Amino acid sequence: MLHRKRTAWRLLSLGLALSLLAAACASDDGAADTADAALSEATAAGGEASSALADASAASAAAEAALRAAEAAQAAAELAQATAEGNQEAVAAAEAALAEAQDAASAARDEAASAQAEADAAREAAAAAQAEAEAAAAAPEPPPPPPPAEEPMDDEEPMDDMAPPALVDKPEGWTPPEASMGTAIAWPSGPAVELPQLTIGYLQVLGASEAAQRLEFTAKDAVDFLGWDWEYCDAEGVPDAMQTCLEGFINSGVDAIVTDGTTVEVIVEGLARARDAGIPFVNTGGTQSFYHLYAASFNPNDAALGRVLAEWMMENRGKDGPVQISSAGFAKWGSDREDQLRAAVEGTGVTIGAVEMVDFADVIGTAADLAANWLLQAPDSLAFWLTFDLAALGVGPVITESFAGVSPPDRPMVLTFYANCTTQQQMQAGGVDASSEENLEWGSYVAVDQIASYYAKGVQFTDELRPYYEDADGNAWQFSIPFIVTPEDVGDECTPGRGPYPTPTDPRWADYVDFFEARWAAAYSNIG
Repeated sequence: MLHRKRTAWRLLSLGLALSLLAAACASDDGAADTADAALSEATAAGGEASSALADASAASAAAEAALRAAEAAQAAAELAQATAEGNQEAVAAAEAALAEAQDAASAARDEAASAQAEADAAREAAAAAQAEAEAAAAAPEPPPPPPPAEEPMDDEEPMDDMAPPALVDKPEGWTPPEASMGTAIAWPSGPAVELPQLTIGYLQVLGASEAAQRLEFTAKDAVDFLGWDWEYCDAEGVPDAMQTCLEGFINSGVDAIVTDGTTVEVIVEGLARARDAGIPFVNTGGTQSFYHLYAASFNPNDAALGRVLAEWMMENRGKDGPVQISSAGFAKWGSDREDQLRAAVEGTGVTIGAVEMVDFADVIGTAADLAANWLLQAPDSLAFWLTFDLAALGVGPVITESFAGVSPPDRPMVLTFYANCTTQQQMQAGGVDASSEENLEWGSYVAVDQIASYYAKGVQFTDELRPYYEDADGNAWQFSIPFIVTPEDVGDECTPGRGPYPTPTDPRWADYVDFFEARWAAAYSNIG
């Protein structure tokens, strides 16, 4: 009996070993089919081993039951002898022994029956495993596995007319990392590669906004410099039109889509469809509430823009009082700016007054109506804070008409974002006092640069919102630098969308147009 148990355990151990071997094979790319066959055989062997072990257990239980039955028979014989001899003490002892032997025999029989049932079940399982193994052995040979994926190419290797890699999937709630000099994008080295011909679809959120025009015009300049084709759609501030524009680009088969701050919540379906179609969608211009559906986003630090403007207001206010807000807080870039204002006035004599949302379809008109109403309801306001740059064109004329020749603190300050040409005109007329500016056009050039690298070299888009770039001398530059513009900083000549626009005095600033045109001439054999 012991020999049979040892044999069964060896069979079971063999089955387990084969199962582990099959699982290990499955972890090796290209060996999954071999592993499946080995696993079927191992399962059959394991089933046979389990059946043998169950048979051994059943036989052992049956032997135990027979032994207990023999002991009961012996006890019965002793009782009969004691009764015949008339020995009452022997009779009592024999009766007790018989009862105990009968109980033991009954328990042994139950155990033997249970073991036999387990053995029967094990045999059925072994038969099923054997049938599965035979079916697997008879199956046709599967096709050979595909070759392993090639290692990603570095920043300077040509694509050799291959398709670009799949866009990187990002989980919902993903947050872009902070940029650092240590992750600066290197200057091209090695032989130049050929840049493929591409078509870029440009989704304009509101063409009437000069800040949006600045992004659009420079994106078109960059695309023209690289010799690419251009498709354009202006949503005119209408959410449904934003989605329609996006769908049109996807249907026409553009190679990449760029937008200038379209609020992400209104184009989620189109973003997902573009990603499914393998079309990179790149945001520029405005901070978004989430980024995981974009291939990349290159936008100003709207919180920093709001902070420098709020700090300037507090330093130059001349009095306390309420600040009225012409708000775009429904967009993430708007709420980021306004949150900095609230943080700056907390615990001071300055308060937040009315917060009125602008109508994207009529920013100028709604802003002018708000300003006129504020002057009636709160004439002692410290400032009118205009989150959307276009609102300055509505509020400025109201101020100049109501306060000709009057400056703060004898009238409310007018504070806004981006020193657009039209805003500069309002400054010179006395209708706007300060603007928080950065040369946001850099985002258009970074977007085009990243699209070029993706298609020409197979380099994935950077995750950073404001990446550093190295120049030919190894110096790292970041083009996003917010600063304040006041009437003293503007000139007499300015063409909307083209400038010239003020530039920061910060020594970290570099001319992004010259930088990227030199970079592309060094990187691509058919450019420059």
